[in-house]
Amino acid sequence: MSSGWVTGPAAVKQLSNQERDVLLMEWMNIATQIKQLSDRETALRKQIVDGVFGIADETGTQRIELGNGWNLKAVKTRNYSVDKDHDKVEKIIAGLPVLLKDLFKKKYELATGEYKKLAEGKSQEEQNLLQTVNAVITYKPGMPSLEVEPPKTNGANGGNGH
Repeated sequence: MSSGWVTGPAAVKQLSNQERDVLLMEWMNIATQIKQLSDRETALRKQIVDGVFGIADETGTQRIELGNGWNLKAVKTRNYSVDKDHDKVEKIIAGLPVLLKDLFKKKYELATGEYKKLAEGKSQEEQNLLQTVNAVITYKPGMPSLEVEPPKTNGANGGNGH
């Protein structure tokens, strides 16, 4: 199974240090701007929705006319989550009438650590099990994370290695 990412000597043209640094600086600046803009957009959206449509804890779609055929539409939603204590949830579900048994959905999630152990298995049985499991697993490369880490300091010498 391939990771989908090419690394090492087979990777696409290596960047010079100068090219790398220019790209890193641009990326860092844009990442900072995106965070700031996202935070500001969220604050403005909440302020507009609360100020125009009211803070009421209601869900649904609301519109107001802005003029010249333009409308402002707000869609208010409510996010739900279920307690992470599975034993507690199972006890609640067990006490529900049959009519409400479909109130909760079970979501399957791959335990990637266990999957990797199975994938590394050498026996024929492990390989057969892996083939069976792979019938219900979709694999695609994820977006890599990127972080610029500051140098580590070693006490009084300022991290210069001397």
